[in-house]
Amino acid sequence: MLLAGAVLAGCGVTLNESTPAPTVFVPSVAPPGSVSATPGTEAGTPAPKWSALGLTGHLIYTLGTQGIQDLNLSNGKVSTLFVPPQDGWLTAANVSPDGNQIALAYAPPPAAGQPQLGYTSLYLLPGDCGTRAGGCTVSDLTLLQDRKDPHESYFSPVWAPDGKTLFFAHFTPSDASSNSPFKYTLQSMAMPGGTPQVLLQDALWPNVSADGAH
Repeated sequence: MLLAGAVLAGCGVTLNESTPAPTVFVPSVAPPGSVSATPGTEAGTPAPKWSALGLTGHLIYTLGTQGIQDLNLSNGKVSTLFVPPQDGWLTAANVSPDGNQIALAYAPPPAAGQPQLGYTSLYLLPGDCGTRAGGCTVSDLTLLQDRKDPHESYFSPVWAPDGKTLFFAHFTPSDASSNSPFKYTLQSMAMPGGTPQVLLQDALWPNVSADGAH
């Protein structure tokens, strides 16, 4: 309950709008394949408290305006994969099973004088951001699914285990002309080159089972 409350606290509602602005933070475990250092052996990096557990691999997570970070589970070192420009915003990132791409929910900086409302589109980054000095930049972003409405939002991207499908949530704002309420849908997209398909109404925060069956 406490965790659910903390996550839901990240959703913002402004008083001058009739629909909420979704802001969701979802961690992602990167696939195996990267060589990890022995705990405590990297210069200037003390062994983490969990070093006795024998963990390996990387935890990829997002911190809003601070971007995407990589926690090495072997030695506790934190590195930056991507930092949004000033007034940019991102809410989630997920690494493809082959490690070649990172799907992220990102909102570029708004026009001068306009506020950042946090309505995100889907983008891709190359999977080797961690090997680059300073990580990736906005020039490395590839737009995957853009918004048609300024208050529309795509978020919580999650790859299928085979890397052939991307699942995500889609927020659609209220339509004043038809009095339709805002709604969330769970959608999927074949990768690469697919178009979004609605899987379920009134749903968000997808996650895929390890065998890809659920």
